[in-house]
Amino acid sequence: MRGATPRSKRGLAAADGLRYRWRALQEMDRKPVASLEDALDAYRRKDFGAAFKLLRPLSQQGNAVAQAHLGYLYFNGDAVPQDYAEAVRWIRLAAERGVVGAMSNLGNMYFAGRGVAQSYEQAQLWYRRAAEQGDTAAMTRLGLMFLDGTGVRRDSDKAAQWFIQAARRGLPEGQLRLARLFLAGDGVGQSAGHAYLWAMAAMLGGAKGADEILGRAAKELTEPMRVAAQVKLGEMFFNGQDVPRNYNAAAVLLKSPEAAGNARALAIVGLLYYLGHGVKRDMTEAADWFRRAAELGEASAQFNLSVMHGKGEGVPVDHEAAAHWCRASAEQGDVRAMYRMSFLHSAGEGVEKNRPLALAWASLAAGRGNLDAVQTRAALVQEMSQEAVDEANRLAAELLPDPRTATATG
Repeated sequence: MRGATPRSKRGLAAADGLRYRWRALQEMDRKPVASLEDALDAYRRKDFGAAFKLLRPLSQQGNAVAQAHLGYLYFNGDAVPQDYAEAVRWIRLAAERGVVGAMSNLGNMYFAGRGVAQSYEQAQLWYRRAAEQGDTAAMTRLGLMFLDGTGVRRDSDKAAQWFIQAARRGLPEGQLRLARLFLAGDGVGQSAGHAYLWAMAAMLGGAKGADEILGRAAKELTEPMRVAAQVKLGEMFFNGQDVPRNYNAAAVLLKSPEAAGNARALAIVGLLYYLGHGVKRDMTEAADWFRRAAELGEASAQFNLSVMHGKGEGVPVDHEAAAHWCRASAEQGDVRAMYRMSFLHSAGEGVEKNRPLALAWASLAAGRGNLDAVQTRAALVQEMSQEAVDEANRLAAELLPDPRTATATG
């Protein structure tokens, strides 16, 4: 064979090229591919050199989160020369693709005129877009623009609305700004109590200047009013009502010496110990806190203490004590306790076995919307004589005279 023809040489060259590319692809498969999480992990560790090397190719591939963080590197001059224009370029790409933090930061750059021509109009536009997506920093910046009349007509009502949203999402700065408004009565009704509550929340979050506002508000309140605000905030943290749920903060506020005589505070601390939220789970401690609250007349604590006595949780089993605290709670209108009293009288547990009383308590609970009680009442009526049902209705009226009492019919 004399050698390859030109065509066959071209074929061999093409085959070699294919083999080369195949080997290259295999080599690429063997190399770990940098992920966004790798890049963000380096960024969080403040290994900005490694972060830059990982973020840049991801950004060039169109990853919006990577673009935002690459922009932050250029803005702060981390691992690269500080370059506001380059920062704006990457942050804008991320913002336009929906990265909320990038929207807020682009608003900051327009507000300060860094890397772009200064524009309050554009700043407000990007702050609003970020705020509408839940960015608390943007909410606060919008509130400040309306409060100070920066680029907009001063409007303390709108400022308050934005501060309220930021405060309820847990931003300490927003909470502090809201406290200042309540103290001054600017955009909201003047209320030292609300100022005290929100300043305390801001202080727990580490906001600078919160202690000064807290002190000023405290001077306008009596000791019981300060305690009431503190307990209210603790309950808000426990329930996640108007603030993010925070059991640790609830425990700090409600276990404090100032709240020691507040029945509601004692009852919630009992729940914290019972559930193991914000404190180490401890049934004995839970029962003790419930007892202290129960003795002060807190219905929910009386019911919880009743359940613990019935089960022997944190205290010895004591059916008579369980019935005592259950009835005390029921007589204050706790529907769960009313339904439990029906069970106790049906079983004769800690109280006399008495079907008319069992029906009376079931009727009272049913009249207040307890669906299990509705079924229990129906079952008891089927098993009892008309005379016994009439007796139950009379007893129900005596136990809790109330128009919501449902009458059992035989």
